[in-house]
Amino acid sequence: MTPATVENEDAQINDGSSSSYSSSRVSGNDNDDVEQSSNGETSTSVPTTHHTNEITRNETRNVSRLRHVVILMLIAKAVVVCWIVYAVQKSRESAEFANQYEAATSKIIESYEGIVHKMGAIGGLGVQLTSQSVEEGTPFPFVSLPHFHLRAQNAKDLSGALAVTINPVVHAHQFQKWDEFVNDPHNNAWIKEISDYQDALGINQFGDDTYDQQRRIVSNRTVDVMRYFNASSMPVPEDGLSESYYLPQWQGSPLAHNGNRVNVNSLRQPQLRDASFWILQHKTAFVGSFLVGKPGTISNPHPVTSLLAFLMSAKQMKEVSYEGDPLSPVHFPIFDSFQMSSRRVVAMMSVYIHWASYLQNILPSISNCSLYVVLENSCQGPASPRQFTYIVQGEETHVVGIGDHHESQFESHKRVGYFGSEVVKDGTLHGVFLNNSLCDHQIRVYPTQEFYNDLITSGPLNFTLAIAVLYIVVIFMFLFYDFLVEKRQRIVLDKATKSTAIVSSLFPKKVRDQLMEAENTSKDQHLGLGIKNRLTNILKRDATHDLNTSKDSHDEPIAELFPECTVFFADIVGFTAWSSAREPCQVFVLLQALYQAFDEIARRRRVFKVETIGDSYVAVTGLPEPQKYHAIVMIRFAMECLEQMHSVTQNLECSLGPGTSKLTMRMGAHSGPVTAGVIKAERARFQLFGDTVNTASRMESTGCPGRMQVSEATATLLRAAGKEGWLERRPELVYAKGKGQIQTYFVATTPQGSSCSSDCSKLHCPQTTLGSENVRLINWISELLVANIQRMVHHRRKCGIKDDPHGDFIYQLPSGRNCMDEVLEAIEMPTFKHCAVGRECATEAAHVEMTAEHKELVKALAAEIASLYEATNSFHNFEVKKEGTLKCTLVGSLAELTRMLSIASVNSRAQPLQHACHVTMSVVKLLNRVNAPDISPDKVKDQADLALQLHDYTHGIYSDPLTHFAMAWSSLIHDVNHRGVSNGQMAIEEPAMAGRYNHKSIAEQNSLDLAWQVLMQIRFRGLRRYMFGTESELLRFRQLVVNVVLATDIFDRELNDLRQARWKKAFPSSVEDIVVDLPEGRRAVSSIMMGSIRTSDVRATIVLEHIIQASDVAHTMQHWHVYQKWNRKLLVEMHAAYKAGRMERDPLSFWYEGELGFFDNYIIPLAKKLKECGVFGVSGDEYYNYAVENRDEWSLRGKEIVAGFKKQLMEQDQAAAATKGGGGTGDDEESTSKTYFA
Repeated sequence: MTPATVENEDAQINDGSSSSYSSSRVSGNDNDDVEQSSNGETSTSVPTTHHTNEITRNETRNVSRLRHVVILMLIAKAVVVCWIVYAVQKSRESAEFANQYEAATSKIIESYEGIVHKMGAIGGLGVQLTSQSVEEGTPFPFVSLPHFHLRAQNAKDLSGALAVTINPVVHAHQFQKWDEFVNDPHNNAWIKEISDYQDALGINQFGDDTYDQQRRIVSNRTVDVMRYFNASSMPVPEDGLSESYYLPQWQGSPLAHNGNRVNVNSLRQPQLRDASFWILQHKTAFVGSFLVGKPGTISNPHPVTSLLAFLMSAKQMKEVSYEGDPLSPVHFPIFDSFQMSSRRVVAMMSVYIHWASYLQNILPSISNCSLYVVLENSCQGPASPRQFTYIVQGEETHVVGIGDHHESQFESHKRVGYFGSEVVKDGTLHGVFLNNSLCDHQIRVYPTQEFYNDLITSGPLNFTLAIAVLYIVVIFMFLFYDFLVEKRQRIVLDKATKSTAIVSSLFPKKVRDQLMEAENTSKDQHLGLGIKNRLTNILKRDATHDLNTSKDSHDEPIAELFPECTVFFADIVGFTAWSSAREPCQVFVLLQALYQAFDEIARRRRVFKVETIGDSYVAVTGLPEPQKYHAIVMIRFAMECLEQMHSVTQNLECSLGPGTSKLTMRMGAHSGPVTAGVIKAERARFQLFGDTVNTASRMESTGCPGRMQVSEATATLLRAAGKEGWLERRPELVYAKGKGQIQTYFVATTPQGSSCSSDCSKLHCPQTTLGSENVRLINWISELLVANIQRMVHHRRKCGIKDDPHGDFIYQLPSGRNCMDEVLEAIEMPTFKHCAVGRECATEAAHVEMTAEHKELVKALAAEIASLYEATNSFHNFEVKKEGTLKCTLVGSLAELTRMLSIASVNSRAQPLQHACHVTMSVVKLLNRVNAPDISPDKVKDQADLALQLHDYTHGIYSDPLTHFAMAWSSLIHDVNHRGVSNGQMAIEEPAMAGRYNHKSIAEQNSLDLAWQVLMQIRFRGLRRYMFGTESELLRFRQLVVNVVLATDIFDRELNDLRQARWKKAFPSSVEDIVVDLPEGRRAVSSIMMGSIRTSDVRATIVLEHIIQASDVAHTMQHWHVYQKWNRKLLVEMHAAYKAGRMERDPLSFWYEGELGFFDNYIIPLAKKLKECGVFGVSGDEYYNYAVENRDEWSLRGKEIVAGFKKQLMEQDQAAAATKGGGGTGDDEESTSKTYFA
């Protein structure tokens, strides 16, 4: 046999996309009807490609070598260039860092080492004191330097010192004379002079002498007696006998505390005592250890802190705080003469320097240089710190703290400065010797990380990386270009070498030869390009030439006659009506599942699929290659498709809803010659033409659901093949357009030998009982409820809402109240939460673990609700089964489900009453349309923003899974225990019930109470806890269900007026409509009164009520066949009520006019509201359009249909009376409620 492998390559070449349908590879046969190759597939003749492959390998090898060389050169060049760029840039940065660091360090060390030179001014002050003694001939210690305040201030300014103090050496025998000397007004006049001088400068305002006033010994003296302070800081007078000499503080600047510390014996201070010993013994100056106090101000109670703050304030002429950084004393000896060999030390002058002041104003203010400066001394002393750290940044110096705090990674950058020379030049010939051996001082300078980062940046690396990336991009562009070129060559070669096989399997030989006809150059023949180029030109001719005017011989039509073929048409019965009740995605789920299954069968049975149009499937056997037993192959294919149709619809019913499993196919076939060819249009494809195709289409359109109808020509071929047993002659002749009355046949037997009845009302498939169909309905509702519960649980977990493990989760109405009392004008919807939004959350919700026990409880709950429906009602009921118990293999609560359905079905008619399921499907559809409005993608930032817009757009419905569950539950229970009569009739028949409900919405409140009692049963407590998590959610669920279910009472005038008022308030058409009076006691919902949030709540409430109202009558806003089905069910129910004396008038007498009024006064206004509120997207238009179309159709055909209803009902009543009289059982409801179509 010739190949049967077909891939619609023509459409791919034409527009670059996949074709609208795909043909299939056929392998395998039935018995000996068709020959096949030994490996189970038909052979395919493909032109040899050995020579082409050899040429390709040689060329590829050379190109590959050159490619590798180019890539290696590019990589090598990139590495070298990047290394050079990085080295140069890094070297520049390092040099810049070194230069700036060296310059800044040099300035700091220079300033530090220059301190000793500045000390010469202090030394000069000591020389002046010696000169004063020598000139006046006054021996020490009885010497006072005149104009001391000016001399001291000048010395401080030149040296940068904070304070200077002269401490003369007073021997014990001079003690009394010293006391007289200090109290002589001539000698202590300097105190007033310096005090007046400090007043003029504003320095005295920084002092506070209260502390020292309280510690004076003799208060009426200008200078107190020589004294010292004990451990309690109390003054103790010196007696002049305890020491061999004394060291009182005499002249000093600045003068702290108005001179109250003058004449205090410094010898009692350990540091000054040691300093005096050193100076008296060695006659040299030296720098003392660090003096550090606690940070603070002048008012600090700590005396050291207060004194240091005063000294710094006096220096800067403004009050400043002491920051805790070190000062150091510099002690100078004062001699009695200038003779080096004979001079004696007669006094000690102490100068206090602030180290930080010598580090300021060194670097430029605009400098970004910041350095660590570590002060260090070798002084001995338990309380004196050895190291202190500053950060010098520009002109400022910042205190870091005691110790060495420089960053260890910069240890190698250390620069060291030492404290000056060995001689302080004081203006004398020899100066004053500075001894560093006692307490050596130095500084160490390091860069900071900030300074390093400012100069040593990632710039060289970034620049290098940029160049590297550029090279990488170039390399990858080269590789990508090479890849594209190679891919193009490979695709061209592969496509070209396969063109012969494609054309051979797609077209007959003569058509194939015409497509192949082309002049190929030797190169094209070597590479196999001629076939592909020719096929491409043929299939794309429409895009480049005008077919009507072209003179090219290649544009001649390509067609062929296939004399022996069987053409097959199939159509899904009831598909249009079924699809009108479902979402578009559900429709395509069904079609995709079916057609994929059919394509697989076609592949196995070597049937050529022509195309699919909507729900129609077209196939043919006998081409592209002839098949001897084409009719048998087609019949086997059709029967297997029919069985697959049943299997697929059964499996999809739980996801696509009730009624899916009842879909079947109507099929037809005819055998004869077929003209097939290539239509060279925008998308070239292979098509069939001829009378055989038309007749096959008539076989399908005049056939019966679930049956395969064939023509006489096909039947003749089957008889000739010995398959006469498959045929069943159709009793009546069939009228075919253009053919007149013709005889047709049903396929009565499958190739496997099972029977197929000629009754057009039954399917050719394993028949299922109504009981199993009921179980599928329960399963569908259970799956729907489970999915909603999973979303609720996932939402709580995602948003961190903790479940209450101890709540009873029971709610019962208070005594004396009914459901109507719970109705609110607006149900408060939850605020938007970002925690559970987005597609990933929807996917995660489907994977929430739910125990088998909870799922079984959901099924039991759905089953018990189903058992509450009145099975004798034709419209308001649930599906049940008449005979005995339902035959199912169930366990656990499913077995209980079966038992309840069986009990509920006793003495009932077997009518598939699916109103609750139909309403539920409509509710789900509308809710999903609420979730998917038309939002422009360019107005959405991200997934969270989209969720927020959907939340606002849907007034909070989108983001609340509890609302979705409440709507599904409400649609399931809204007609529980409905009696098939109006509320007025129920008030007559059930006066106690009517009184309990105050004659308001009796049926609806009764349904609510019964369903709520079921839900509140003890056995469902665990399920309630799992569903709701918290009792507040249970109460909100209750409120939603109450409002929604009671909204189905559309005949209560007061409720309708209230709804109209709310509609105007929520969706005002004018400003006047906003203000509407509401009944007293109801929650006000005006947007003016409540604001946007409350208005959103009332709109959400209205939308939910309109969803249930529209779904309750959804059949009127769906396909005409759906409308007629439920229209008849309602009529049967009301006619039964009339016959039972429960209705005053026969509905047949007003049914036509009543339906028109119902459309005009309720259905179309309701549909218009769905459209106008803008929440339901295109579904609002869909419902409105169907409502208008059904109304128009009813106005034209309604009278005729009602007449048919009346005739059928009269015949059924007569038959029922006769059967009752004969003692038999009545006809089942399936036959009595069969839909009548005019």
